[in-house]
Amino acid sequence: MKTVRTPIHILVCLLAIGMLGVGAVAHASGASPEKIKALVGAIDDSELIIYEPEGEVTHSVVIFTDVNCTHCRIMHARMDEYLDKGIRVKYAAFPVHGDSRRVMEAVWCKEDRKTAMEQANKGQKFETATCETPVVNHLEIALDLSMYGTPAIVTEEGRVMYGYIPGVEVLNVLDQSPAKD
Repeated sequence: MKTVRTPIHILVCLLAIGMLGVGAVAHASGASPEKIKALVGAIDDSELIIYEPEGEVTHSVVIFTDVNCTHCRIMHARMDEYLDKGIRVKYAAFPVHGDSRRVMEAVWCKEDRKTAMEQANKGQKFETATCETPVVNHLEIALDLSMYGTPAIVTEEGRVMYGYIPGVEVLNVLDQSPAKD
């Protein structure tokens, strides 16, 4: 599947970001929460890079990330903000910046994906991948859901938050979700 983004698509994305703000909780992905839950929930954990809190897991989020995205790199560097709040983080690939598809495929091919993700977020160079990866599948899911930016934080209820958001703010949103009632 080859997707071509037109100038009007870019304009719509920029307008959405302008209206909602960075880090806004939104259903601006263009898909219903039910569709988001179905597609994102169908991704097998073996296809994701998962970071577990040391203590009790209170919530899980799937973050569509890009190793060349500045806000994704900030979020990754501050991962402990999420883990310390009991939030399990599951990374899916959303390679939209520069050569990030090639880099993310290389990350997913590594035996230790967490270490590779750490290195990629610090700008380390990688050889072209030589294994089968879920990177294109993740990208197609994000595009099917009309996600407009990275990082895209997907809650278990199918809500999407965009941009770097401190862990405590994400926890506040998650604690107010219907699943916690």
